Amino acid sequence: MTVSGDVPGNAASGAAASTRPSAAAAETAWSAARKAARTDMWRPASTGRSRSRGPLVAATTTSTETAAPTTSPTTSPTTSLTTSPTTSPTTSLTTSLTTSLTTSPTTSPTTSLTTSLTTSPTTSPTAPSTALSYGFELGTDGWRGENSTTSHSTLAAAVGTGSLRVTRTFPGGWGALRAGDGRSALRDIRNQGTRLEARVLVPAGTSGSWRARLEAQDSGWSYVAGPTSTLVPGTWTTVSFTVPDVVAGGMRAVGVQVESDQASGTVHVHVDDVRLSTAAADPAPTGRPAAPRGLRASGNTIVDESGRTVRLLGVNQSGTEYACAQGWGFFDGPDAERASSVPLMGARSWGATAVRVPLNEHCWLDVDSGIPAHRRGSEYREAITRQVAAINALGMVAVLDLHWHAPGTRRTDNNPMTNREHSPRFWASVAAHFRDNPSVVFELVNEPHPDGGSTSAEAWRCWRDGGWCPRTVDHATGAPYEVAGVQELLDAVRSTGARQLVLVGGVQWSNRLDGWLAHRPHDPIGNLGVAWHAYDFNACRTAECFLAEVAPVAAQHPLVATEIGPDQLCVGCAPSSTGFSERLLDLLDGEGAGYTAWTWNLWPGDAHVLVQDWAGTRPTPWGDQVRARLQTAATAGGAGPRAHVSPSGV
Repeated sequence: MTVSGDVPGNAASGAAASTRPSAAAAETAWSAARKAARTDMWRPASTGRSRSRGPLVAATTTSTETAAPTTSPTTSPTTSLTTSPTTSPTTSLTTSLTTSLTTSPTTSPTTSLTTSLTTSPTTSPTAPSTALSYGFELGTDGWRGENSTTSHSTLAAAVGTGSLRVTRTFPGGWGALRAGDGRSALRDIRNQGTRLEARVLVPAGTSGSWRARLEAQDSGWSYVAGPTSTLVPGTWTTVSFTVPDVVAGGMRAVGVQVESDQASGTVHVHVDDVRLSTAAADPAPTGRPAAPRGLRASGNTIVDESGRTVRLLGVNQSGTEYACAQGWGFFDGPDAERASSVPLMGARSWGATAVRVPLNEHCWLDVDSGIPAHRRGSEYREAITRQVAAINALGMVAVLDLHWHAPGTRRTDNNPMTNREHSPRFWASVAAHFRDNPSVVFELVNEPHPDGGSTSAEAWRCWRDGGWCPRTVDHATGAPYEVAGVQELLDAVRSTGARQLVLVGGVQWSNRLDGWLAHRPHDPIGNLGVAWHAYDFNACRTAECFLAEVAPVAAQHPLVATEIGPDQLCVGCAPSSTGFSERLLDLLDGEGAGYTAWTWNLWPGDAHVLVQDWAGTRPTPWGDQVRARLQTAATAGGAGPRAHVSPSGV
């Protein structure tokens, strides 16, 4: 969808236009607080992976509270511990902890960190087994604060005599604190079905409303969080959740986030009795179909490397085109910093086989156009790489689309066309980066609209050949610029040896295809498809136009409607008054075309969002329509074309 300026929005073709609320305004105050609190996930200081902020360093402090009970020299808080030589290599643990660690059956009940990574043969098949626990009896057990400090406390404890104290000074208003652990022992605990539980205390007399939730990160760096629980100051509250089937097999980190709407001054929160439990007889991971591989155009259909027909059906997840440019993250999702598997799992549960990922040209290429340094270049590319890996791991294809672009160091936007200064280099870089990924599709440019958004011969010429084009100016400055046409972009992709399917949308915001066949770019390997966008405000929005303009192109090349929307653009309207979206879906299903619906985001009041929660358990009216179609297609195994639907107007 066309996004203008610094806010997610929509610029319709012609004079019609509507603007979405900004990304920040689209979230509730709680969500904004979470976004502000998220930086890097907890990880051990020994990790070799670095980001612009650097690996999280320990912020453990010496508590001024009553000293913990004296321990024997063998359990010194500073002892560097290694499992015994008889321990399985997969469960070895070599790290500097704040307490002793042993897996011997004779472990003292006061040992605050217990690992039991193997199951006793006598354990009941359904009995839960504690895989890892933190008691904080002797210290912080390796937990570190991300935006706070951690210390050992003996003034409050839910179990035993000690707890973890997490401290942060709040400036006032909404805020959050986070702390967690990222030790290597977590790698041996499979996420799927693991239950996390902890006790959290906000001291009596603390002002404001408080909530807490547990969080986990898998070995593929994907993030998942549990539901929030309301905290009553002065009362220990149990917070828990069961980790769903996330992307990778082993955990990388666990932690807790505590949020407040009125936090001010220095606040101490206590955490105790953290447990990770799994079933004793843990079943093998549920089989999941692999993502389609080696997609190519075969006539007007898409087939995989085995020659099976594939329909790309799914959703868009907006955010990766604007979050980096606005400086507050990489994603507009449950976590602004990391690729969360929660929305992706939700889309997969609906039957999606594809997720469209909008990209920002300057963020990818490290162009300094006012974008913070830690939001562009290698940091951004790494975030997108993990997002693609997460999509593929769930059995879906990633459709990478150049959404925001601009010449020079001007502010990125959905400009009328790509630019010769950066865009060919962008596609050469992206194509080379993902050249060996067989489950990626490229969409060269989001919603081209040269020559003032017309369908003139000049618009189609500029679309294909580029150059200096009339009525084609940079949105930020109003200045003309040298355009890179789609042929030049396609050549950049193929110059890297990348053979992935490439989708190319037409003019007038990818809605008009009347000149597509006459001006189609030449692909030396013939792996070319058509992208089409359809909303109820577009010029080509009727069944008659579809059959006159779209169907002839779809008869020769695979068609994927990479953006589609519901009946009305008006805020709060249910997509039911005109029947536009139902007829649109009928037409696309009738052609056996693919489509990715706009959009899996939480933007309150926007009729185009599909969901009201990231997991997709509460669809919007538009989401209900899309989910029903995806589930039907999944049940039918991705059914092919049906008979054409008769024209019926708007």
